[in-house]
Amino acid sequence: MYQVLDYNSIDKFLWDKFISDSSYGWLHHTSDFMKMNQHLGENKSFAIMNGNEILAIYVLYGNFRCKKKLFGLVEKRRGSLFSIGGFCIKDDLSKKQFKKVTSLFKETIDNMVSKYGIKSFNTMMLYAPALLPKKTNWLVNPLIFWGQENIDVPYSLVDLENTNEDDIYKNCSETTRQEIKKISNDENYNIRVANPSEEDLCIYYNLHKKTYKRTNAEVFPLSYFKELFFNLLKKDYCRILFLEYKNKVIASNIFVKYKGLEFYLANASEDEKSNGVNKFLVYKQLTMALRENAKSSCIGGSRIYLRSGKLKGLAEFKTSFGGSIYTNYDGKYILK
Repeated sequence: MYQVLDYNSIDKFLWDKFISDSSYGWLHHTSDFMKMNQHLGENKSFAIMNGNEILAIYVLYGNFRCKKKLFGLVEKRRGSLFSIGGFCIKDDLSKKQFKKVTSLFKETIDNMVSKYGIKSFNTMMLYAPALLPKKTNWLVNPLIFWGQENIDVPYSLVDLENTNEDDIYKNCSETTRQEIKKISNDENYNIRVANPSEEDLCIYYNLHKKTYKRTNAEVFPLSYFKELFFNLLKKDYCRILFLEYKNKVIASNIFVKYKGLEFYLANASEDEKSNGVNKFLVYKQLTMALRENAKSSCIGGSRIYLRSGKLKGLAEFKTSFGGSIYTNYDGKYILK
């Protein structure tokens, strides 16, 4: 019998085993990553099951505004839903099972829309085409089968299976190679891997706050980075690099990793004139990923069609490492 179970009703070992066993599962679907993202809202993730077998899961975070009513009762209303990672399905689902799964998904979401007054629901899919099952051919956005409007986002991906360190360097843009060479030849610079320690956490968080305040972005809560340093880092789900200049850390970046795919997560620096050191850190992440036999490294969204502004500069940064452009699919749920 088919049933929908919320995340808190499922044993976390079984949840994570399903993610590990599925070809469609990645770090964003795991309980470790969801715990880190508690700041995104209430965890409303759920699994669609047939008996005791998980057929699919959907990662979901909810934000709900509350309005007090008479007699002290509280009604949740005017909410929003957001997903990082979207769905993960069991390998080799039949067409009949897939149709049932997506139907139950839409029924579950529609019930949430009615219950919480949901006004928006967006999904950010994160994946690498090369790591999907060979028979998977996503010529269209798979989220359209989950009741969502198609949103295409170009991403930059560096193939690490058919390359070496010399090729990684040669494939970088000319200005990036110059910056890598300049820092590599300066004895005042030193690079090191961060440790899961209070000291290194404090160093990174101070850089993070400086970076986000400088760019007028909302600073992430300390709890987010505590999970990164004391959980994901200890489990080897991420790599955090520090770049020191004259024994002082001036920049850092974080790549998360799972199943042979590495993903650019965040960077932080002392000042805004740090494009060169940030490029050097990404280059070092790529070479370390290669040594650890990673298959691909995703540098992130690269809106190469932009012609001006800061986002154009960001796109140029992310495409300066010789990666290929692929389509990452996002979605916007069609509300009734």
